[in-house]
Amino acid sequence: MTDDPIAPAAVPGTTSTPAIPGARRWKPKGRSRGWVAPAIIVAAVVVIALVVVINLVVAKGYEGRPRLIAAVGDPKADGGTLPAGWIAYGSEITCGAKDTARLRFEDGSLVDIGGGARLRIEKPGASEGKFLHLSAGIFGAQIPPQPDGKPLRIATPHGDALVEGAKMTLTVTGATTLLTVDQGSVRLLAKDRPAQTVEAGGMGFLGADPAAR
Repeated sequence: MTDDPIAPAAVPGTTSTPAIPGARRWKPKGRSRGWVAPAIIVAAVVVIALVVVINLVVAKGYEGRPRLIAAVGDPKADGGTLPAGWIAYGSEITCGAKDTARLRFEDGSLVDIGGGARLRIEKPGASEGKFLHLSAGIFGAQIPPQPDGKPLRIATPHGDALVEGAKMTLTVTGATTLLTVDQGSVRLLAKDRPAQTVEAGGMGFLGADPAAR
């Protein structure tokens, strides 16, 4: 006999205890639930998707604007300090004779300006690509392939350069814009002559012929 009035008697020849009517089966604490792991995976997927969408929205808003990634000397933006972040549309970046600035666009396009450069960041139209205005100085660029029908447009006092993908340099002086192309090709739209495409290894100009000086 046992002193515990509610302890059931063991069945002879067995080690188990008969169930008590109305009692619940005991389950060990700490056992993982099957829904936890799938829920964590779903939450992680949702977070990743949100991050991707946010990044796409942000990139869309900045795709026509560069940001400063390096500078030598004291380049300016609208006469003040050139910001390290994204540069606003309408801003004009100016470099002294010994100043340089490197700009990077969201698509990886790199632009180096210096030698008294004056570069304005224009806001492109809805159906246009990046739009810059170079009124003086030296402009070097490494431009990856641009979207179809949306080349980088560089306006100068003597005409426009359209870049669909190239490594090139523009030098704007008082009467001439001189172009050299190392890779790819650049299309020149002059104000006083038919359009011209300059291929890799070639040179072209807008405005006065530099050879006639």
